[in-house]
Amino acid sequence: MIALLAALLLTADPAAGVKVTIVQGTLEAKAGAAENFSPVKVGDQIDFPLTLKTGAGAKALLELPDGCELRVNEQTELVVETHKKMVIKQGRIFLKVSASAAPVDVATDLHPMKLEACSAEISYTPRVPNGQPAATKFMVLDGKMQAFSKKFSPVISAGWWATGYGQQLNTPDTINNGSMDTAWVHSLLAERGRADEETSTRTEELLSILAKQLENDPAEAALRSLGELAAPGIARYLGKNVLLETQVMRRRAAARAIADAATVKSAGLLAGLLSHGEAQIRVLVAGGLARIAGKDLGFKEDYWKGSSVDAGKKAWEDWVKQNVK
Repeated sequence: MIALLAALLLTADPAAGVKVTIVQGTLEAKAGAAENFSPVKVGDQIDFPLTLKTGAGAKALLELPDGCELRVNEQTELVVETHKKMVIKQGRIFLKVSASAAPVDVATDLHPMKLEACSAEISYTPRVPNGQPAATKFMVLDGKMQAFSKKFSPVISAGWWATGYGQQLNTPDTINNGSMDTAWVHSLLAERGRADEETSTRTEELLSILAKQLENDPAEAALRSLGELAAPGIARYLGKNVLLETQVMRRRAAARAIADAATVKSAGLLAGLLSHGEAQIRVLVAGGLARIAGKDLGFKEDYWKGSSVDAGKKAWEDWVKQNVK
C-alpha cells in the first residue's frame, strides 16, 4: 500500500500529472499497470498514467496541466493517460478544456471523441450482458467537440447534446438548460468557493426556469446547491424590483434560496434587499439575516410587512458595517 501511494504521488514535476483539489466521499486511483486502487486525498499530485474511480455518492474535482479541469461524478471509472488523452470506462465526467490544451482525445469502448476548447459533460453506461446496449451522452456548454462512429460523426457545439446507443450516434439536439442538466457539479463548485463567469451563468440559467414547477422544484434545489456562489446573481435579480405578477413565485423561491444559503460574506447583499417592494421578500431576506447573525436586532416578522422599514434596514446596514470585513 505504502509503495503504491509513493508511486502515485508526484514530487518532481507537478505539471506532469493531476492535482486533487476537492474530494467528496472516496476517490481512488492506481498508477500505470498497478493492480489495486488506493484512496487519495486533497492536495495529492498524481502522475500520469493513472486510473481514477469513485464509489456511490462520491465526487471529485482535479486540476490538470494547461489550465484544464476534470470533474468526476459518482460511480465513475476513468483512465487518464495524459491530460490530452482519456478513456471513460463508465460513469459521468465534466471536462473543461483550455485553448492551450486542445484538442483533447476522450473515448469510450465504442466512440472516440475530440474536444476543442470547451466545457463538456460526457456520460457512459457500458452494455449490460444480455440486456441494454451501451449508452453514451455528450453535452457541450461552450466550445465544441466531435464524436465519431463508422457511419456518423457529429460536431456538437455549445448549447447542443447528442446520444449514442451501442455503435449508433444520433443527431444532436438543443439543450433545454445546461446548468440544470449538469447540476451534479454544483457541490464541487460550492466547496471550491470561487465565484466566476461559470457560476454567474449557472445562477442566471436556473433563475430563468425557477418556480415553473411549484412543488419540489428541481431548479430551486439546483440553485440552492450552488450555495453562497448563487447569492450575487439572486441579489441582482431581486434588486431589479420589477414586480411582475407572473414572477411572484419565482421571486419568492429566489429569496428563499438566498436567505437559506447566504453566509456572512453576502449579508450586505441581503441588507440591500430589505427595501424590496414586496413584503414577503423582505420577510424572507430579514429571516436570512437573522439566521446569519443569530439575532433579529429587535425587528420581528410583522415589522417587515409594514409600509415603512427604513429603521430596520438601517439597523441591518449598520450591523453589516460592523461585522462584515
